[in-house]
Amino acid sequence: MPGYRHVILFKLYQDTDVDEVLRQLRSLAHQPGVLEWRVERSADERKGVVVIQNSLFTSKAALDAFRVAPEHVQVAEFLSRSADWLVADHDE
Repeated sequence: MPGYRHVILFKLYQDTDVDEVLRQLRSLAHQPGVLEWRVERSADERKGVVVIQNSLFTSKAALDAFRVAPEHVQVAEFLSRSADWLVADHDE
């Protein structure tokens, strides 16, 4: 399936409410341009709690529009107080 893959690994800060992180990230699944949206807690916690967001957008332009959507901005502000993260984006 063609599209633009957007993968994020969130390393949660100690004492972060993991269920709230999962809830907030999952709330973004129905944004315009999203083809796939999966958010999971990593089973490997040797380096701390990590949450994976693996998503596919219709295009890079759809991802760019998502990044400035009010819902995403609100969740990103919450996560900036809850985690550090790495992003990997690529064409499918």
